[in-house]
Amino acid sequence: MIAAAAAVLITGSGVVAPAHADAPQTTGAIIGQVLLEGPPDYPPAAGTEVYLFPPTVSLETPTVIATTTADGTFIADVLPDVSYVVAAQVEDGIHVPRNLGATSRNAPGTAFTVSTGETLVLPEYVLPLGATISGHVETDDGAPVPVSAYVPLRGYTDTVTDENGEYTIRGLDPTPGFDSFIVGFGSDGDGGFAQWWRNSPTMDGAKAIVLTSIDDAVTGIDADLRTPRTNPLNSAPCLARSTLTLAKATAAARAYLRAHHDLAALKTLTRADVQQYIARCA
Repeated sequence: MIAAAAAVLITGSGVVAPAHADAPQTTGAIIGQVLLEGPPDYPPAAGTEVYLFPPTVSLETPTVIATTTADGTFIADVLPDVSYVVAAQVEDGIHVPRNLGATSRNAPGTAFTVSTGETLVLPEYVLPLGATISGHVETDDGAPVPVSAYVPLRGYTDTVTDENGEYTIRGLDPTPGFDSFIVGFGSDGDGGFAQWWRNSPTMDGAKAIVLTSIDDAVTGIDADLRTPRTNPLNSAPCLARSTLTLAKATAAARAYLRAHHDLAALKTLTRADVQQYIARCA
């Protein structure tokens, strides 16, 4: 998370300032380093934009834009005696946006000010990992399945299942009023989802997953998108209750399927099919 260390001011007396501070003394400079929470923490791609926002954006006090180097550092020339809030433009779907010094999405963060000729070294600026929702999706063919977590008024956070049907939706950012997520799986062919957790064909029937912080990691949000299978014993006559053991019911079921020349169903007959048959006839 954002380090609590205080910003450091470097003046022209007694301390060797970076070469950048040798610019004409009509501005100040702000130096910082952006990192993405790990583990371990690591810098974003070089060239990531960092915005320094004044209290009021105008021609006289414009937003200052800097870019990071390979190690995440940036240097910005700023107007003296103007308070700037620092925000990194990182949208990787894993980390959540935070202004430097802020603890929630819409909080303004810490305001930093320098005088003419001064250089301010900011505390370490670490963008936190978001909360996660993960699970497993069963399909007929094992093909990748789109999965999304939806929050009204904020939209969708998307991912896709891997070769094992596993998925993790990352970078979720619960805040008061926006902490209930519903998860959709697959495609219905008309631009919607085939299923919503838990086992609902519509969004209205979805069960919400409530996250309380960006440290939450909810697991077991699973879905089964396999084509429903018809039990081949649905039309089989019931046996006498005295013979309804699993072994006897299985033998009778196989004999029934052979007698009806349903060899394909015989090959795919499962223990669950027989148990359903016993339950129906009990």
